[in-house]
Amino acid sequence: MARHPGGETVKISIHRLDTLFAQVIKQRDQWTCQRCGKKFVPGHAQGLDTSHIFGRRHKSVRWQPLNAKSLCFTCHRWWHENPTESGKWAEAFLGREKYACLVALKNEIVKDNVAHRKSQWDRLKALT
Repeated sequence: MARHPGGETVKISIHRLDTLFAQVIKQRDQWTCQRCGKKFVPGHAQGLDTSHIFGRRHKSVRWQPLNAKSLCFTCHRWWHENPTESGKWAEAFLGREKYACLVALKNEIVKDNVAHRKSQWDRLKALT
């Protein structure tokens, strides 16, 4: 088990949470790129990425399904190479109200600790 900078033992690793999160998002999106519509075979989705609207450094929304979508490799590259257009696409994709809610969530300060990771794990497990 790794030690968190605060000293407590981290029982649920970021890697495990990210893996579970990616599974939840791909299942929710029915193994389909949300931008171009390309379909992938469930469980064999090499080339289908879980892409965050607001980057993973924002702990308040890192594992928030509203903050993620499935994108194929090509669309994921487009997402990162075109920040202005991708931001507009995200707002249109979610709708104004959901996008505003996501922005508010992103701006919340969250302490990344054992309790936070455990709550995220439990929430995501309930979605599988």
